[in-house]
Amino acid sequence: MGIAQSIVPVEDAIPVESSTPEDIFNVVDPDARITGKGEKYRIDFKNRTPAQLEFCAGYILDVVLPLANKHNGKVFGGFVRDILIPLNSGTPLKECGNFKDVDLWFTTLEDAQAFANEKAVGLVKPHMIGSNRYSVSDCSIYEFNVNHELISKGGEPIAFTDIIIAPDLPVNDFDINRIVAWRVGNGKIIMESLSDVKLETLLDNAINKVVNMLPEYKDKININNYHSAVVLIRIKTRYLDRGWKVMVDGKELKPEYIDPIHFELNFNRAAWVDAAAWVEKTWNKFLEAE
Repeated sequence: MGIAQSIVPVEDAIPVESSTPEDIFNVVDPDARITGKGEKYRIDFKNRTPAQLEFCAGYILDVVLPLANKHNGKVFGGFVRDILIPLNSGTPLKECGNFKDVDLWFTTLEDAQAFANEKAVGLVKPHMIGSNRYSVSDCSIYEFNVNHELISKGGEPIAFTDIIIAPDLPVNDFDINRIVAWRVGNGKIIMESLSDVKLETLLDNAINKVVNMLPEYKDKININNYHSAVVLIRIKTRYLDRGWKVMVDGKELKPEYIDPIHFELNFNRAAWVDAAAWVEKTWNKFLEAE
């Protein structure tokens, strides 16, 4: 494990005072706005303009992360991988990758609730923290308290946040996702590796777009059921389709091993059968490859 201070170029992040949602989102596609009530949000984060992306990432950097740190919260996962690590290597914020959610980890419910109650964070439903809400396709994957909530500013969506409450970081998929980070008062981002791999090695691998699958995640695929399909689809959409090299026990899981997805992710029996067959075919290609 290792801890390293990395100075994020704060001048590349848009200060929230310099822009308003009205300035940034006046040409946004209607489907990118909050169009439903209650649980149903229809937000197209994939088609945000560069200005929208820069504003949203700047809001997370300038507002959300300092407030999370105030309550002992740390960020991990995709925002670290796609935003913080590129920033740390000198990539301008506007050239960093897209993101739709921010994973935040708190060790206690009290800290998570205190963070959620900070009005500046902009959680749409802060009172729901601790209710363990998540989408049905993932409910059997996570074995800890996770809350899927929306951050907004001025009525415009910034990002979803997964607020994780667990005594230890419950990451079991890839080594890069065991990097946690927090922003301190002077604007610095501090990163720490909570894996057996040194932080410097993980950062180098990330720059070269290489990730190593952790044993527990591999075991989920070996089970070969519907949820194994969820895991493989995540690998495809979050890594392989974005040019990452995925290593499993030192062997590359290549994109050509994965057939096109021909089934819907729902819980009817036909989907289970189709998904399991798809997983078996894909995994056998990987296992049989030289």
